[in-house]
Amino acid sequence: MAKTLQAHDLDDDAAEIAALTAAVVEARGTDLGVPHEEMRAWLLRIADGDLKAPPPKPKRP
Repeated sequence: MAKTLQAHDLDDDAAEIAALTAAVVEARGTDLGVPHEEMRAWLLRIADGDLKAPPPKPKRP
């Protein structure tokens, strides 16, 4: 059986890589997503100062 690593067993770089890897695995576990153009439009609104702009809703392709 593989040993479960604890936070104190890892250095900061390894902990960051482990967290990012876990996030990617979780994100790929669903077929929900936001189309690029919708995300771009939202980010442009944020950049223009509309900080209350609602984010696009994820949907199935």
